Amino acid sequence: MPLHVTLLGLGHMNLVIPTPRNAMDGVLENFRGGRSPTTACSCANSKPCEMGVRADGGRGQPCLWWSQGCSIGCEYCATDPRHPRNRGRIPTQPIQGGWPHADKAGFRTAYCDEPGTPVLPREYWTMNVAAIEGAVNDSYRFNPWRAPGTAPVVDPCGQAGGKYEQTPVGGDSVFFATNFSRMGDLGSEVLPPTRGPLPRWAAGSEAAVAWGMRFNHGGGYQYRLCPADAALTEECFQRTP
Repeated sequence: MPLHVTLLGLGHMNLVIPTPRNAMDGVLENFRGGRSPTTACSCANSKPCEMGVRADGGRGQPCLWWSQGCSIGCEYCATDPRHPRNRGRIPTQPIQGGWPHADKAGFRTAYCDEPGTPVLPREYWTMNVAAIEGAVNDSYRFNPWRAPGTAPVVDPCGQAGGKYEQTPVGGDSVFFATNFSRMGDLGSEVLPPTRGPLPRWAAGSEAAVAWGMRFNHGGGYQYRLCPADAALTEECFQRTP
């Protein structure tokens, strides 16, 4: 049965094997050899590098399809028009964090009244490791990587640049517009079928898969499947982790 494969990750990262649909712009000259006009997903400093197993799935902008302003245990992300504060409209007010880093979405801030409880064991923290758990200086306690799989997403296949073009958000909110996609596009609506031959996996067999990380926020990752003839929804992917 044909399947869509997604990789849930908390931070900037992307599926590498099999080649993800959101690596489609890797065929363009701007991304040759792993380089990028903005944030490169595989090579440091956006310059060409030895790609290895990332030669196909690591080119282009696959790590820049993500969601922002999303807190653990909340129903919607702050960047999502469905969030109650946005009343069905694309937000045009800045999505800010708390003092002293209003420029960082999610910093000491939850985007709903009753956020979830962090569950990531302290030994797996990779940033702000000296903070007192649950205290004011535990600045990322509401961020998705502190309770993997419990934060909402704007789109099950990610959003180009992690926001709509007219929504001010700090951090690495970048995306290089191409003839394939531009900032704010929703992956479930615009991503083309994967180029090249598709892998075939027999039930019960071992499959070769890989993913790559751009920024390490800690947290976890999980592969999820959704039948190719089903609607691309987060609920579909969550049914088959």
